[in-house]
This record gives sequence, structure tokens and C-alpha cells, in this order.
Amino acid sequence: MKFKTRESWFQEKLKTYQIRAVKRIKRKINIHLFTKINLMNKLKILTAILISTILISCSSKKETPASIAKKWCDLNAKAHQLKGAAQEAADEEVEKFEKQMEAKYGSDEAFMKQIEDEVEKCEAASEGR
Repeated sequence: MKFKTRESWFQEKLKTYQIRAVKRIKRKINIHLFTKINLMNKLKILTAILISTILISCSSKKETPASIAKKWCDLNAKAHQLKGAAQEAADEEVEKFEKQMEAKYGSDEAFMKQIEDEVEKCEAASEGR
């Protein structure tokens, strides 16, 4: 390109420098926004994983009448299979478990009744009858 005057040449150079500067600024803004959005997405995903982990861990600790009865039947079966001092220790373990459940759920009669019904279903099998 040929320029008529030196001033027109300076104006053209100034325009190109301005365009380059604007492009650099836009690029920096885009990079900043992209990393900020990425960070926000990572935080959202991390929060979702944390909440789901907490919910899963809290829900798995709930005892049902069937799970309590199964544990009692397992302890009872173990106590009936052993002989001598080992049987006495296993009987004490069964009694300890019964006292724990009585202390924990003794005030809830409906729940205790459900536990008794479940225990009756497996009691004969656990005693070897």
C-alpha cells in the first residue's frame, strides 16, 4: 500500500494496532470467562457428588424389622451350634443384642411387634428344628 502522506500512514498503523489490542482484550476476556465457567461447573458437580454421597450414607444406616430379625436369627443359630463355654458366650451376645434393641425400640410397640413377627419366621430354622 502506498500512502499519500506520512500522516495517513500513521493513521493506518494506529488502526491496525487498535484492532490488535481489541482482539487481545477480547481473547483475554473469553479465556477468563471460560475458566470462570469451568470452575463454576466443577463446583456444581463436586457439590452434587457430595450431597448424593451424604444422602446415600445416611439412608443405608436405617434398620428394618427384617434386618434386625436376621441379625438376631444369625446370633441365635450361632449360639445353638456351639457347645460349652462358647455357647454361653454366644447366649450372652444374643441377650446383649436383645437388650440393645429393647432399649432402642422399646417405646415403639408397632415396630417391636414387626420384629417379633420376623423373628418367628426364622426362629425355627436358626435353632435347627
